[in-house]
Order: sequence, then structure tokens, then C-alpha cells
Amino acid sequence: MKTLSSLKNSFIHYLTKKEDLDRKLFKVLGIAGVIVSLIASVQSLIIGIIDGGLINIAAAILSVALLYFVDRTGKYFLGYIITVITVFMGLFAGLFFEMGGMNGSMISFFAFSLAFSFLMFKGWTLFIVEVTEIIFYSFVCYYSIQFPESVTPFETASDRFTDQVMGMILSGIGIGLIFLFYIKEHRKQQKIAEEASQGKSRFLAQMSHELRTPLNLIMGLNELIMMESDNDQISEYAANAEDASRNLLKMVDKLLEYSHSEIFSGESQTYVPEDMNEARILIVDDNSMNLSVVKHLLDRSLLSVDTAGSADKCYEMLKHNKYQLILMDYMMPGTNGLEAMEHIRMFERKTGHHIPIIVLTADVSPGIRETLIQKGFDGYISKPVSFNDLERCLTRYIPKKLVDRRLGITAITVPNDQIDHYSEILEGYDVFLKEGIKFASGDFDLYTNVLKYFLENADPLSEQLKSAQNKGDLKQLTTILHSLKGNSKNIGATELYELCRRMEKHGRASDKEFVYSGLGLLTTEWNRVCDGIRACLAELEKTKKNDQGSEVEDTRKTTELIGSLKTYLDNNEQIPALRILEVIESRLSAETSKEMVHMIKKYTASIDFENAAELTDKLLCEESNGRDQDPIC
Repeated sequence: MKTLSSLKNSFIHYLTKKEDLDRKLFKVLGIAGVIVSLIASVQSLIIGIIDGGLINIAAAILSVALLYFVDRTGKYFLGYIITVITVFMGLFAGLFFEMGGMNGSMISFFAFSLAFSFLMFKGWTLFIVEVTEIIFYSFVCYYSIQFPESVTPFETASDRFTDQVMGMILSGIGIGLIFLFYIKEHRKQQKIAEEASQGKSRFLAQMSHELRTPLNLIMGLNELIMMESDNDQISEYAANAEDASRNLLKMVDKLLEYSHSEIFSGESQTYVPEDMNEARILIVDDNSMNLSVVKHLLDRSLLSVDTAGSADKCYEMLKHNKYQLILMDYMMPGTNGLEAMEHIRMFERKTGHHIPIIVLTADVSPGIRETLIQKGFDGYISKPVSFNDLERCLTRYIPKKLVDRRLGITAITVPNDQIDHYSEILEGYDVFLKEGIKFASGDFDLYTNVLKYFLENADPLSEQLKSAQNKGDLKQLTTILHSLKGNSKNIGATELYELCRRMEKHGRASDKEFVYSGLGLLTTEWNRVCDGIRACLAELEKTKKNDQGSEVEDTRKTTELIGSLKTYLDNNEQIPALRILEVIESRLSAETSKEMVHMIKKYTASIDFENAAELTDKLLCEESNGRDQDPIC
């Protein structure tokens, strides 16, 4: 019994051990040959063809010997050659003459040997073997017809029928099983190759992410050096460092694109119509601060930018406008970015028109870019959004000439001593100006507006937080924490950001106890940040009044100022529009006009340039007609 068990285990090991495809294929051929030969020998003996039966037994023994030889030596190619000469051409030819010649089953086995040779050999060896076998088998058939006495005939028609049917069945099953094995092994090897490729792509994606994180920090710090340094030599060094960093970042991006294309072939090959003279994009985000920042970053481009605060608003705007691109926030309450994208894709299948959708997300975990694109997004930008990231992504779908910043428009320069002063104030309240201003692309005006948005949104968001807390709505609490987390990072409130990040993580894990226990500390830190912003904005207002006292008064007529305001609004230039509104407001005396200016400021601050421009036209009409001029409305 032990001997049988040992033989059984050895045979199983022989069949299952890891080997290359050619050696496995030879095993299948040899085992199939043994089985077919044994069955054929039994068949031959039953119908009385003793010589044929003995030849088939000899064939089975030879097959076993060849299997042992190849397993011991590894010389499967030599085993193939021996098989062709001894079995396919030697034994098969002998059986052909012993088992009815052209009236027997061996014609089917000639076809079997030709088919299997296609799997055993490659290149010129395959051509030579196939031609040799075809010539040999043709000669054997021709010889049997020319010299019929060389063929042993069947004794009865029944024996001939049985032999032909059995030959057809055995050779057919043999060919089918071998090809089935070959296809199965090929698919297995293909799967292994795909898994290896995916593993490589995941590694490249993770490595690219790990490289980008410190590289972006270096570039951000270097940008601050360039902004703050008055030393020409240091500025030159910083400029060289920036060039080197950008070149390195391009290499990292190419690496990331390569790893991405290994899984999603063709995604990065995007046609950009260079003859496009205008482009309209839609930004979808429930957070008004995020909308403001992204829209402001694009203010200096030639793009027409619309915003939507929810997925439903997005659908409505798509019905009435044609967009070349959509920037979609991933985490929105109600219908999230993924669901909104899938809804748009479903609509596109009906219309046949595809709109590229770029996902905006604070999730920068390794592989997230590939995962989101696999789900249907066309691109990925991490939050907080920078102009460089926007530019790189947008120019894949929109001509670069429309994305590039317009010349002649520059941000107001704030003296370094003032920046340091405001920074010192904010740091006392756990807000780090130099961290937040990086997300505003170094634009101090934008940063101060972001501070204002944060403060304006604080009370409404706080009320939502209290309401969700009272209702015990952990899902809503987590959504609010996500929104506050993004806002905190935008202004550089690192302590508040970290609190929100941890609490959001536990909220998503349904850890209600952790979230509720942290709300008190969160509220304290949140109020602290708001107090710091108020203190900083108060100092800004004080500095602004001092500066205005020493400035030369703008001598342009009020109508001319309103005309300039209209130009700024038409070009989506928020900061210059807000500045000129302050001057216009100081000139007006009529309460109705002041109320109108107040509404224009409100629309402009919330980046609703369309309504702001419409109201500005009315203001211009009123001022023109109110000063004894020809009516212009």
C-alpha cells in the first residue's frame, strides 16, 4: 500500500510541478500518447490484429521512456525530435500498414501528428518538420496504393468500421485536449504577465506619488524664497532651483503617465483642437471657498468659467450650455462626484458627445488616480488646487493659448515686512500664512479673500454642525468635517486641518464615540482660528486706510470707473473689481446706488460675475442718466 501511495504522490508531483510551457506540453503529449496507444492496443487485440496491438504497446512503452528521458535531462526539444521520428513517422507508419492502410484509422493519426507539430516547434524548425511529415505521409499513402500487398486488410467490414470510428474519436479527443491545455496554459501565463504589469504600475504610481510630495514642498518653499528675497544672487539661485525642480517634476509626471497607460492604454492620448478660439468650463463643488479659489486661479486665463454648487445644478447648466471640460469635486453631500460623473456618462451614451471630467479630491493615497480614472473620470487633480496642476491637466483638452495666463495682469505686491507682520498675527492663532499662501499660488490678495470666505462660512457651517450633532447624524457630521478640513488647509490652519482629518477618518469608520468626544476641542480650535482671521483682517483694514490716505486720488469720472468695473467683471477679474468697487462706493451719495454697489460687491465676492455684471449695467445707466447726460439705457 505504501508503494502505491508513494507512486501516486510521485505522479501527482510530476504533473503539478512548476515548469515552462514547452516541457509541460511534452508531458501532455507523452501521457496522451500512452493512453491512446494502450486503448488502441486493446482495440487491435479485440478485433484480432495481433501485430497492431503489439506495436501500440511498444508505442506506449516508448512514450513512457521519452517522458522519463525529458524529465531527467530537460532536453524537451530533443524529445520532440525523437517523438516525430520514432512515434509519428515510425510507429504510425507501421500501424498504418498493419491496420488497413487507407481503409484504417491511421490517417486520422497522421493529421494528429501534423497538428501537434505546430505546437512543438517554432520558426524554420517548424517549417522543416511539417514539410518532412507531409512528404513522408504522402509517400506512405502512395506506396500503400501502388503496393496493396504491403497492407494487412481487415477481416470484416465491421472490424474496419470499428477501427475507423475509434481512430476518429481518439485522434479528435487527443487533438482537442492538447489544444485545450495549450490555451489554458497560455491564459494562465497571460494572467501572470498582467498581474506583474499591474504590480509594476502600482509601484510606479506609488513611487511617483512619494516623489511628488516632497518635490512640491521644495518648490513651494523655493517659491517663497523668490518672493521674499531681496538679494539678487539668492534670487538667481532660487530661479535655477525652480527650473531644476520643474524639470524633475515633468519627469515624475511622465513616469506617472507611463504607469497609468500600462493599465489604461490610450487615456493619455488626447486630441486638443488647436483652432479652438474660446473654451468654457464648469467647476462643480459644494464648497463656495473651493469654487472661489479655483475660479480665481483661472481668472487670468482666456477661459470662460461657470460654477455649480451641486450635482443637480450641474445637470441644469449642462442642459443650457456647451462645455469643453468639467472640474468635478469628488466628495459632495447628496449626489457625490462619482455618481454625478456616471449620470453624465449615461446621458452622453444617448447623445454621443463626450465631455472630459476631471475629478478634484483631497485623497492623495497611492493608486487613487488610477482607481478614479478606471471608474470613468478623464483626469485627476489633488486638493488644494494649484494653477500649475490645473494648467497641466487642462492643456490636455484645451489649447494652451487659452489656458496660459494673460499678459499685463499682475497681482499687487505686498511688502515683506507687512507679510511678516500678518504672518506673526495669524501664527498666534495656529494659522500659518506661508503655508496657506502656497495654495493661492503666492497671490496675497487671493489669500486674504480666502480668509474672508472662511470667516463668512464659519457661522453657517457651525450651525450645520450643531444641527447634525443634535440629530445624531454621523454621516452629515462627517461631510461637514470634510468640508471644514479642505477650508482649513486652504488658509494654512494646520492644527484645525489635522483635527478635522482625524475625526473625518473615524466618522467614515462609524466611530461615533471618537467623533463626538472630539467636537468640543474642534469647536475651540475653530473659534481660535476665526479670532486670528478677524485680528489679521482688522490689521489689513487699518493698513489699507493708512495707504489710501497717502494715495493719489483717482480723477476718473464715476461712469468711467463703472465702465472699468464692467470690463473686470466680464473678464472674471475678481480682485481688481473689488478694489474699484471700494472707490465707486466712496463716490456715491444716493442710497439706491449704494445698495446696488453693495449687491455688486456681494455677487463679486461669491464669484457670481454674471449677476454682478448685469447689476453694473443698471448702475451705469442710473449714474449716466442722473448727471444730465444723454440717456444710455
